[in-house]
Parts: sequence; C-alpha cells; structure tokens
Amino acid sequence: MVPPLSPSSFPPSSLSLSPSSLSPFLHSPFSDPLEFLPGAGPPSVPQPPTMTQLGVRSIALAWTPPQSNGADIVSYTLEMEDPNSVSAVQIVVV
Repeated sequence: MVPPLSPSSFPPSSLSLSPSSLSPFLHSPFSDPLEFLPGAGPPSVPQPPTMTQLGVRSIALAWTPPQSNGADIVSYTLEMEDPNSVSAVQIVVV
C-alpha cells in the first residue's frame, strides 16, 4: 500500500512506480522502477499589485508574475470591491 501524497508534496517533481503481483499463494518480485514527471500544477498565488498611475477614471497596476509551476499563465483576474456596494467587480487581464 502506497501512502497518499501530502498537499505540501503535490505536485511532486517526479514519481517512481514499481509494480508487483500478488496471488493467494505467492508474491512476485517488483519490476524495475518506472519514473515519470507529472503534469503541471496550479500557479502560485501572485503578490499584491502596486499602483503605478492614478487617473480620474482609471488606475494602472503592476505586479510580479507568480511561479507558473509548469504551465504558461494565460490571464489574471483582478477583483475590485467598492465599500459602498455589496458586490465585487471582476476584471480579466489577458
């Protein structure tokens, strides 16, 4: 029985598997290990943005891209909350 991966070890950098067979009477030797790399994981959490320019009806923001963890980051979603409103506004930046 293989122990489950803990969340802190996922995604693993590589996996190694060695199967064997079991019958009611005998247990086979393990095969040679098969090593493979898993697929990409989710990107890490971005750092908070910084304001670079403030206009009357606009704002310019900048941030450092987070670690991609194996896949390209294709867009960001910014969420803005108005303290005088009950809903938030989401903006997708491509």
